[in-house]
Amino acid sequence: MKNLFLVLSVVMVLFAATGSAQANNIPPTNKADELAYIKNLIDKNIDYPYMCDQFECGLVKAQFIINRDQTIDVVAINGEPELTTYVKNQLKQVSVAYPRLIGRQFICKFDFRSA
Repeated sequence: MKNLFLVLSVVMVLFAATGSAQANNIPPTNKADELAYIKNLIDKNIDYPYMCDQFECGLVKAQFIINRDQTIDVVAINGEPELTTYVKNQLKQVSVAYPRLIGRQFICKFDFRSA
């Protein structure tokens, strides 16, 4: 009985430990998951611009589409010219891991205002 309990405990610990690691690799299955994935991807890949340390920065709003090669193509963008160029260049470097998102359009707002 003790052996069974020990085995079950070890299995549960291993299952719990690998579950969180694998959660990031699960493809998005609905629109909410897709939005969360894109938001997380952008948060990881878009850095706060150094130019905003020197002067007041504002908002940038970008509409983009996921291309067949799983890169991001900006369709429309609004904001200060320096920031829009920065955001476009940063988005070009992002690669989307899931082919299911090819052809999907997203709108994202970047807030570079100081707190």
